[in-house]
Amino acid sequence: MLHLIASHHGRNRCLLPPILDPDPVKVAVPGLPILTTEETIDWQSPARFHQLNHTYGRWGLALLETIVRLADIWCSARDEEAQA
Repeated sequence: MLHLIASHHGRNRCLLPPILDPDPVKVAVPGLPILTTEETIDWQSPARFHQLNHTYGRWGLALLETIVRLADIWCSARDEEAQA
């Protein structure tokens, strides 16, 4: 589920190296310790991506990602129509 949430905008492909923030910013979220943007990289993503590909196959995982992404697009378009 975490992978699908992270990938629903089509940007959670761990095939590329992460880009570290050259000018980190502190992020304060109530109830959590203060983080910096350089600490927000999900270093577990490559292992999770590998395991999901092993479990569902590359086309099965791509199908799950596509379903979630299309649902997000559909909901966004629907919200825009309701506001018009």
